[in-house]
Amino acid sequence: MLLATLSIVDAGFGRIMDSNLALETKFGASYWTFFGENYLGRDLLVLLVGIRELLTRRRLHPVYIAGSIWILAGQVLATGMYFSPAWKSVALNLIARGP
Repeated sequence: MLLATLSIVDAGFGRIMDSNLALETKFGASYWTFFGENYLGRDLLVLLVGIRELLTRRRLHPVYIAGSIWILAGQVLATGMYFSPAWKSVALNLIARGP
């Protein structure tokens, strides 16, 4: 439940990172600056949950490991699609068709 909640907090962190950190203006537009601006806050919270798990239970629960990998894979896929020219044309065609 906690990982599911953390997977939707990226909108708030995205606003904070975009206005205060602005990695893109400092380092240019790239895969990693986009990834950092959009997912760094959520990833730090997920990491803190894992650290707490290690400190209190001395192991990581298998569901935490699977959920963290799933969240990270979704982030990598979404960022890759954002920078893919092929996906942009597919998305524009889907938008043009409408419902």
